[in-house]
Amino acid sequence: MIKLNTKIITNATKIIIMKSSINSKIVTAIFPLALVAALLPGCKKETNNSYEEYGAVDSLKASFTVTPVQGSSTKFILTNTTTGNFAGTYWNLDQGGGYTGGKATDTVFFPLAGIYNIKMQALDKRGHLYTAGPIAVTTTVNDPRYILKGGQMRTGDESYWSIFNQGPKNGIWALAEGKYTVTNNPNNTGIYQAVQLVGGKKYNVSISYVAKSYNSTWGEVWIGKFQPVNGSDYGANAPSSGNGGSSTPTFVSWASSTTALTEGTKTSTFTPGTSGTYYFTIKVGTGSSFSSVAVSNVSLYSDF
Repeated sequence: MIKLNTKIITNATKIIIMKSSINSKIVTAIFPLALVAALLPGCKKETNNSYEEYGAVDSLKASFTVTPVQGSSTKFILTNTTTGNFAGTYWNLDQGGGYTGGKATDTVFFPLAGIYNIKMQALDKRGHLYTAGPIAVTTTVNDPRYILKGGQMRTGDESYWSIFNQGPKNGIWALAEGKYTVTNNPNNTGIYQAVQLVGGKKYNVSISYVAKSYNSTWGEVWIGKFQPVNGSDYGANAPSSGNGGSSTPTFVSWASSTTALTEGTKTSTFTPGTSGTYYFTIKVGTGSSFSSVAVSNVSLYSDF
């Protein structure tokens, strides 16, 4: 009997150990789940407040004011009065340059008489733009320092320019969106207008351009004392016959291009030797072919 009880006790011990082992495994498997469950009530989804301070997407209401400068008919004060937290200001002064970054309050100058439809864009801190305007301002006088007419290439400005073509490939000029653009693959073509200049006085020349070309394309500004004519070049190789014996015109700005797309602004100076009538001439051409050349914001003005 003693032996029998020993076996029973021994077997019972084994059974107890086996059950403990099973329970241990069950506990081991359940514990991580219980731990996660216990921790979940304490976890909170973080709220992304990084945009809240900027307001809703459509929170900005873009607006601005235009105030004439007292005593001036060509200067105006622009003020961004947008409600909301704006981060930047862009002005479109209707001078052919589109929107450009500027100050929230700035003084602008319109040297030539005309009607200008001013627009403004306010930028929020996420990069959204909100547009206001246009507000029309009217100037009635030309600043005496500015010589050219129609240099901003606005609607109707083509009437101030005459067109000439050196060869049979006639350039087709069209004015739109603040640019005077020539197409039709001309050899040498140009636009010009007569100006009155004072001898010995320095004049500043500025021109903006975009050239979409397939091969070498050039653009040049010349100022000479004789008028360009069809069938003749206007530049260093201009013939003297038929021009009253006047000297060849002077190259004052721009340069050739050999890239597929060229865009920029060129500035230079010109000092005529004598007073009188001169012809401000813009000439473009190509060695092979081009898609188009557009000019804008052309000016000829003196500092005094």
